[in-house]
Amino acid sequence: MLLLHGYFLKVSDMKRYESFKTALNESWGKDTAYWKDAEGWTKENPALGQCAITALLFNELYGGKIYSGVSDTGIVHYWNRKFGIKRDFTKQQFPRKMRFTNVKRWTREELLASGNVAERYEMLKSRVIEKMKGNK
Repeated sequence: MLLLHGYFLKVSDMKRYESFKTALNESWGKDTAYWKDAEGWTKENPALGQCAITALLFNELYGGKIYSGVSDTGIVHYWNRKFGIKRDFTKQQFPRKMRFTNVKRWTREELLASGNVAERYEMLKSRVIEKMKGNK
């Protein structure tokens, strides 16, 4: 076990998170990106437009809470918190570190009912689960 921010994490949990991150990077696509970001999506920046569905998937697989915030340039971004630790698997989509205000906590139901999130989420979920099965 490892003590991190006052919480004990099992080494197996850390390995599962690494497997999750690898599967995400191999599963994101233009078809799972937020529609406003889809045209700018590239293999060089695969996390672009993937934050809402990624936060939902982490929430389903590992628990924790889902949050969003707005950057100083008006970008809405989603992430998770678990054990008091921010888990942001799509922060690499931004060219610089971003600060977010107007932070809101979301339920799964609220986020899944937003736009085409549910459709994109199901595509990502099936891909990630399949890849994680193969990485065991």
